Amino acid sequence: LSISGNDSVQKRKLTVDRFRSSPTASALVLSTKVGAFGIDLTVANHVILFDSWWNPQVDAQAVARAYRRNQTKEVFVYRLASGDEDSHVLR
Repeated sequence: LSISGNDSVQKRKLTVDRFRSSPTASALVLSTKVGAFGIDLTVANHVILFDSWWNPQVDAQAVARAYRRNQTKEVFVYRLASGDEDSHVLR
């Protein structure tokens, strides 16, 4: 499943609901910017950051969508980076 920045709020909600309830949906792909605000993804326990932002709070907010108060599963966070990635962004 995926959510893009062009999706309406209603479509985003339907996709998240489908991700939560589907026994076969194993991944939800969305950009950090889309995933950082207003989405509750506590059903997820792996977060892969593949588009780092200059502002580390945006990444932290994206991770917080999965790691919330009363979370019952351990949450694993991975950051993908290439050799060309700016070291300042990664710090």
